[in-house]
Amino acid sequence: MTAVAEWLLALALQFAPPSQALRFKGYDETADAARARYTVIAEDIAAVTQAHDPLPGLTRSESAAFVLAMAIGESALALDADKGPCFRGRHLGRNYAGRCDSGRAVGVLQVQLASGRAEHFADRRKLLTVGLEALRGSIWACARLPVDERLAAYASGSCANEGGKAGSRKRWALFSQILNARPLPKVAK
Repeated sequence: MTAVAEWLLALALQFAPPSQALRFKGYDETADAARARYTVIAEDIAAVTQAHDPLPGLTRSESAAFVLAMAIGESALALDADKGPCFRGRHLGRNYAGRCDSGRAVGVLQVQLASGRAEHFADRRKLLTVGLEALRGSIWACARLPVDERLAAYASGSCANEGGKAGSRKRWALFSQILNARPLPKVAK
């Protein structure tokens, strides 16, 4: 496991503790299984962010933390969102029909894809790559907005959407908390 992946795993366990995860019927996971899955998620995020250009204004390690913050903010790393399909029924008296953008979003980054959603759950790195590019696209598309609102297009499909701007501010705040929680790992250039 790389230093970046180890760092991401520690952050994931801190900010999305498996003991606090929503547990839906049919998506049972032991603490050990969740930790193992989080380990692979951390490795996948590290691999994808190290293989691609960093997000605008960030280093590769910061981009990895950013993707983790988005994954935690979008899906809380929940098993159903990660493995698919998202649980969308009633659970403990609460209606989850709108979960995962009413079934249109997939994976830990809750990426919306035009077609073929089921097969995308099988390749987390592919989904993370698509999500990374969507994040980059939103940052560029909303470049005229304050930095913490540049994910508005990712969140809502529009840079002008007030709900998207609010969601963006929440994700940037989480990224800041994650980035400040543990020192950045030392990585070779």
